[in-house]
Formats: sequence, structure tokens, C-alpha cells
Amino acid sequence: MSDILFKLMAVSGKVPISGNNPPTAISLNPTSSTSLSPTYSVTATASGGTADARFIRLGTSGGYSNNGAAFTVSRGTTATFQAYNSLNSVAGTIYSQSFSIPYLGSEYADSSLTASSQTVASTVGSGTISFTDGNVSNYYQLVRNTSNSWPLATSTISTADNTTPYQATAATGGMTNPSFTGLSEGNGLWPAAGDTYYYRLRIRLRGDYGGQGTQADNIWASPTISVARASAPATDVTPNALNWGNILTGNSSANTNSQTVTGINTAITLRVDFDEDRDNYTLQANVNGTLVGNAVSSPGNFSFSVSNNDVVYFRAVGGETRDSTADVTNTSDGGATIDSFGVELED
Repeated sequence: MSDILFKLMAVSGKVPISGNNPPTAISLNPTSSTSLSPTYSVTATASGGTADARFIRLGTSGGYSNNGAAFTVSRGTTATFQAYNSLNSVAGTIYSQSFSIPYLGSEYADSSLTASSQTVASTVGSGTISFTDGNVSNYYQLVRNTSNSWPLATSTISTADNTTPYQATAATGGMTNPSFTGLSEGNGLWPAAGDTYYYRLRIRLRGDYGGQGTQADNIWASPTISVARASAPATDVTPNALNWGNILTGNSSANTNSQTVTGINTAITLRVDFDEDRDNYTLQANVNGTLVGNAVSSPGNFSFSVSNNDVVYFRAVGGETRDSTADVTNTSDGGATIDSFGVELED
């Protein structure tokens, strides 16, 4: 850490008032301050020369105070003090001395924060990253990186350019537990399925706490965390075995038994092809208690869509038919055979 020292910059402005000797030096106490403030108080004391009293001021105009008076100095400025000696109530030559009042450096930013990495499901396309154990004196900026290879903290990092490996959220300050919301795959701040992004905080001491408050003061805070998003599961269009029983009835209408579709993770299309042995009849699918589409006359075919956990049965209505057959195939799986069932009705 570089010491914060007042630096003598120049001695100027010796304006003769009368013939007695001017002061030869001005000292400040304290010579530096680590208080987290944009200003702080010093006492200014002139010395040297012939005098029975000394007077001092901050600036080059206005009234003087007794030697050793307190003044408020502002960081990032040059503070010029002026003093003169008084001998036998006669004011002497003015002596000027200037001091550089520097900002507090980045070492005064609180860089030890706490956060946890996350592992999320493939369906989680947005999220929030929160940190704890920060300090209200900090100014925070969350930066995401795709490779865990970081530039200098003082670098210019685009908040919009997706062609670079870095992006940042809008910076924020004045809090001990900074939380960044609105991170999404859509704005490039959240990983796509199967990807991992890395995140760090850039911080600096805020200007109202004595820092310069510019990009040049940025430092990386710890820790580096990651968000790992799981890969999307492979599409599974092959259901577990389904077995609809034959329709055998002495009536003119009847249903198969119900079967629950399982083992798929996307909607699939089933096709039903059925023939006619004697009289015409109609066949129709029922999904989750609702008949699908219009009843189709024999011989014929129809298709319908099902999803995992759908409950399906078939309803036949019509005249006498013997030894008719309905074949169910999976269009989404290359026409693979799902099941076959017979249809026998009587008038």
C-alpha cells in the first residue's frame, strides 16, 4: 500500500506587506488520513521567521485564523495555505504553501465478499446472483465470463457486446449484500443449457467515501463463482409398452380399456389404421376424457397427439362387424408399431 502523504507542491505568492520576516514553513496535522470520507479536518501551523503572533488561512482570499486553527480539506484537490507573522502588531510578508490531498486508494475497498456457485436444471433460463459481507463504501459491478480468464480490473468491459467474452450488469453501490437480478440467457448474462458461466465482482471505493470513484480504481473482489446449467435431455419419443384390449361386444358401441402413455419427454403423434369386415363402423380416440377430432368411418385412418402421462382409449360405434383390426403406430418414431386390437360389434 502506498502511503497517503501530503506533498509539498510549490511555494509562491510572497506579497510584501512590511519588512519583518515571513514564516518559512506550514505543517498539517494529521499529515494523512484513512477515514472513509471525501473530506477530513487538519490543523495548520506556520513556523519560522520573526513574530510575536502568527495567522493562517486556507485559500488565497478571505480572513485569517489564529495559527494552529482547524480546517477541512477535500480529497482530490490542491489545498493552498497562507500565513504571515505579526511583530509588534505589524503584519509581515505572506507565505504560501500548497499540499496535494489525494484520494484513498483501491486498497481501502472491501474486497472480501461471500457467494456460492450454482448448478441449475436445463430448464432454468434466468436467475439471480447474490453476495454477502460487502460494505456500503463499495461500488459493485458484476462481470460474467465464459472462460474463467479475466482481464485487468481496470479494463473497459462492454455491457452489450456479445462478441467479447465479458459482460457486466449495471453497477450498483450503497449496500452490504449486493444482489444482481435479471440475469438471463436472452441478455447474455446466464448460460445456455449445457454451458457454464463464471462471475466476479469489480469493486472500487465510492467517491462519497474518499475514493476517486473511477474505472482506474477498480479491483477484483473474491470469490470467483460459477453457474453450471445442465444439458437439455435427449428427446425420447418411444413410449413404454401400451396394450389396448379387443373390443368384443354384443352391442353397437363399446370402448377399449384405458392406457397411460409414459416414458416420453415430448409430444408424439400416433396413427390408427383400421379395416372393415362387414358393416361400416366408426372409430375415435379419447385422450384424458375428451374425444379427439371427428369419428372416422371404416375402413380409414386418423392421427392424434399425446404427451407423457396422457390417458388414452378408443371408442367404436356402428353396425355388425367381425374380425376387424385396428393398428396403432408411432409416427414420431418412424412408424414403429405400438399395438393392435380387434373390433367386433353387433347391431
